[in-house]
Amino acid sequence: SKSDIVFYIGAGFQPDLEKAIASLPKTTVVVDLLESVDVIASEDDHSKEKSDGHNHGSSDSDPHVWLDPANMVTMSAIVSQEIAKVQTDLTSDLTSRQTEYANELNEVGTLIDTTFASCARKELVSAHDAFTYFTKRANLIAVPISGVDPENEPSAKELEATAKIAQDRKVTTVFFEEILPKAFADTVAQAIGASIDSINAVETIPQSDLDAGATYSSIMKSNITKISTALGCK
Repeated sequence: SKSDIVFYIGAGFQPDLEKAIASLPKTTVVVDLLESVDVIASEDDHSKEKSDGHNHGSSDSDPHVWLDPANMVTMSAIVSQEIAKVQTDLTSDLTSRQTEYANELNEVGTLIDTTFASCARKELVSAHDAFTYFTKRANLIAVPISGVDPENEPSAKELEATAKIAQDRKVTTVFFEEILPKAFADTVAQAIGASIDSINAVETIPQSDLDAGATYSSIMKSNITKISTALGCK
């Protein structure tokens, strides 16, 4: 309530924050970063042949836009520009630092492009449908077990359908996120004789990891390494 600017991801992704924003004074600048990038539509049905996902909240769009570094470049520029409007004395420094950060993000994007250019498999099986933007950038196929909203649990039929696709495509690794239950990943992995490993959707970074030096770029590079190993990329 004391902020000059509030940045957020809309489309129902952060419903409690959106309620709070609605009560802010009109003088507060409110910026929905989803409006600055192309958003992928989500699907209501749980067909695992599809590479786009389900949704947080009640929207029909997938909010996990940050998993393509190109979107992070765009959003960081918006953040820099909006802060500069409020605090003009920071304009030069913000522009310089945003340019530096954009270069860092573009390096991550290029790493995705080159790493997944030649892989034995294309299917990224994950417990939570958060990686559509990543798989689209990497030219992979997202095979999620549960939807964009991880609280919507898959049915036994959906688990069976995912396991069949994973088995048919000779998937060797099923991924889960450490901040979420891994029971469904275990179920699919056991059904097809695959291993499990963790990747990070960069939705929640523990303060301890931040204190240890974790950044968006370092987390994404770790994801790239794990996924490329699992998919047999050269």
